[in-house]
Amino acid sequence: MKSPAELDDVQWHALTHAYGSAEDVPELIRALYQDDEETAGEAIHELYGNIHHQGTVYPASAPAVPFLAHAVRHAPGKRDELLMLLAAFAVGPGARPLGSSRR
Repeated sequence: MKSPAELDDVQWHALTHAYGSAEDVPELIRALYQDDEETAGEAIHELYGNIHHQGTVYPASAPAVPFLAHAVRHAPGKRDELLMLLAAFAVGPGARPLGSSRR
């Protein structure tokens, strides 16, 4: 896990996501810690859209994961949504939904 204080250690400008430069990712992650639930919710929506767009992962996706894991512990108002985002990375594109079985 990495704290938001370490966000500036990542060269986000050199990474990309679904919409180009990942320079917006640090501010989205910082927004997860806001007391304003609407702001945090919008940030999660944006993160789903840019670092995990339609099941695809991007160069900015993996560097974001330790920060998202930290937010799970320290931004508890959005814990469930953050866990779902992290699970989406783990499942990967084309995988069966969690809990489904092969027949």
